[in-house]
Amino acid sequence: MAHRLGFLGKSCIHPSQVAPANEIFVHSEDDLTFSLRVIKESQRAAASGDGAFTVDGKMIDLPIIRRAEAVIAASQRLSEQK
Repeated sequence: MAHRLGFLGKSCIHPSQVAPANEIFVHSEDDLTFSLRVIKESQRAAASGDGAFTVDGKMIDLPIIRRAEAVIAASQRLSEQK
């Protein structure tokens, strides 16, 4: 539920909690693919001077771009830890 609400992780008080937390909070391939498309389209929109645009019929603006950046960064950090 916390992941669906947008949280990126949780505090763990015991090492045995780390692996299950990572499994829960890892972003799906669909999340990562969408985030990469958002970033690519945001670069095109910035070059055109557009403040908002759509990806897959969804309106994208700065908060969604920041979320996409966070998803990509979290995915990169998790893959580096493996």
